[in-house]
Parts: sequence; structure tokens; C-alpha cells
Amino acid sequence: MSAPRKRNAYRSQHTLNKERQVAAALEQAVAHLEQRQFERAIQICQSVLPLTDERSYQRVELLNCMGAAQMMLRSYDEAYRTFSDALEILPEDPYLWYNRGFASRQTMRSGRSLLDFEQAVALEGDGPAAAQYMQELQQAAYLVERYIEMRGAGFTLEQLIEQEDLFQQAVVSMDAQQWPAAEVALRRVIALSDSLPQPWSNLGVCLMMQQRWDAAADALRRALALKPDYQNAADNLATLAMLRAQGE
Repeated sequence: MSAPRKRNAYRSQHTLNKERQVAAALEQAVAHLEQRQFERAIQICQSVLPLTDERSYQRVELLNCMGAAQMMLRSYDEAYRTFSDALEILPEDPYLWYNRGFASRQTMRSGRSLLDFEQAVALEGDGPAAAQYMQELQQAAYLVERYIEMRGAGFTLEQLIEQEDLFQQAVVSMDAQQWPAAEVALRRVIALSDSLPQPWSNLGVCLMMQQRWDAAADALRRALALKPDYQNAADNLATLAMLRAQGE
């Protein structure tokens, strides 16, 4: 019987040591965050994340610190994913919803930003941050109302969220140079509401990279028809003409 008792004591001490190591690292990361040394804060958090249990509160604290540093570095997509990971563990924390609300807003997820701030307000109740959360919720509601109006009568919040998520999928595919996948996502974005120039401009780039010159030109011209002063589409159209001439 002595061997199991020693083994259990050893494992418990090992876990305690890990928790102490993570706590010390978190304290360092927070200090670097306060000193605006954001890259270092992220590095420290990432280095000790493997030491935490998948559902532990320490892991949430590390993710929240890392997400805050990513936001300060304007790495908004990374921050959105980091806060989302934290919310998978602790969905009842209003501060995490509040933080992801900002990350959602900065990654053109206005619909999700609204829902995030709604969650923050609901969970905070009459707590000390209630007024602050309500202010951001009102701002998010105003932006969503504007964006829905831009897309026409009958457009819903659910459609806005779907469209914005599809657009982000397209951006990820374009970054990975997966042009056919990006094209599919962008065409779905446009099918939901043909009112925005950016999806057409991005679609034009995807088609250019596939050397589908006529279709690319049509997409870029559609972007300019929606917004005549859209410089990105105009520049891409000029580039297309040059590439097409070289190809011919």
C-alpha cells in the first residue's frame, strides 16, 4: 500500500509545482503587458500554456492576457481566436465576452460583436462594469443597424453574421493562396447581399490569380460600380490589364 500513497503524493506535488510555475509566468506576462512589452507577454503565455489543464482557470487567465497583448499589437484575428478559446472554457465570464466584442468589431464581425456585448451586459447584471458594457453594446447596435440598412430591406442579423463569417473564411483562404476556396466563399457572400464593393474586389483578385481574366475584370468593374472611388479595385483592374497584356 505504501507505493500508491507515495505515487499519489508525488503527482499532487508535481501538479502544485506546475501551477506555481504558471502563476509566476502569468505575473511576469501581466507585468510585461503593463510595460507595453506585448510580444514578450505573448511569448511567456504561450510558453506555459502546455503546462495548464485544458479546462483550468489558469489557462483562461493566460489566454486573456495573451488576447489583450494581441489586441494592442492589432493582431485582431489572433485575439479573436484567443478570446474564443477562453470562452470555450469559461463562457460565464462577462469580461471575456466584452474583450471578444472588441476583437469581433476589429475583424469586421459586427454581428458577432453585438452578440458578444449583449452577453457581457447580461452576465454583468448590475455589476461595476455594467455601464461600460452597455455603452459598447449601444455602439455595436448602432453599427449593426447601419450595416443591415446598407444590405437592403429584409436583411437580418443572422444573415449579417453568416455573411461576415464567410468573408473572414475567404480572407483566410486568400492568405493561404487557396484561390478556388476563397472564390466559393466570396460568391456566397455576394449571394447573400450584392451591395458591397470589397467582396467583388477580392473576388477579382482570386480570379486574377487563376488567370481568369474576363471574369476578374467583370468582378473588379462591379466593385467600382458599387463604389466608383474604390481605389483598391481600380488598382487591381490596372494590374489585371498589365498581367493580361504580358500573358498575351
